[in-house]
Amino acid sequence: MIATEPGQADERAEERGRSHGLSLIFWLMEQRFVTLLAIPTSVAAILTWATRGGPVVFIVAWLAVPLLGVVLPLR
Repeated sequence: MIATEPGQADERAEERGRSHGLSLIFWLMEQRFVTLLAIPTSVAAILTWATRGGPVVFIVAWLAVPLLGVVLPLR
């Protein structure tokens, strides 16, 4: 253990770590199949409507939601 001078905080006390996301994983595991399909479907529908895109935009957005939901938190 490293002694610190009075008035100085221990460096380890201020470390910030990432969440493991276990609560989200467990929440997803508890959901019904319909709910799991509704999440990317609703996001893709809103994105398609907002960009006035067609079926290709919907499909790309629908596939991107789970992919980005996994990859982005890792950064």
